Amino acid sequence: LEGRKRLDDALDQLAEQFPAEEGGKTVSAKPPPPPAPRPAGVIDFRAASKHVGKRVTVEGRIVATRNTGKVCFLNFHADYKRHLTAVIFSSGLKRFPGDPAKTYKGKLVRVMGEVQDKDGRLEIVIGETNQIQVME
Repeated sequence: LEGRKRLDDALDQLAEQFPAEEGGKTVSAKPPPPPAPRPAGVIDFRAASKHVGKRVTVEGRIVATRNTGKVCFLNFHADYKRHLTAVIFSSGLKRFPGDPAKTYKGKLVRVMGEVQDKDGRLEIVIGETNQIQVME
């Protein structure tokens, strides 16, 4: 058993010194670290349906966007009809320095506000720039 542990330790050291290559890309011998836990009070966007009518902070990646000039939709999921969307109306759009659709697409964000059910679709309306924060 002791010999096995020493062998495993030696293999780990070698893997760190000489990472494997796969298809021209370096592959780490160790899996990536798990994502950092969310602070208390921050929920995953998929849990928003449990918080309708409440002010929350949700976290997720903006995977699709649409800006009509009158309203900007920041979708946390491709199936926006069944998942939370952050919505910025024209009155809020003028507070943003650029186009939020371009600024936040693909970004991991936290959005603060009240989860609302609008005809079966979940949304948080963003009226101020401080309601959304880029995490990466």
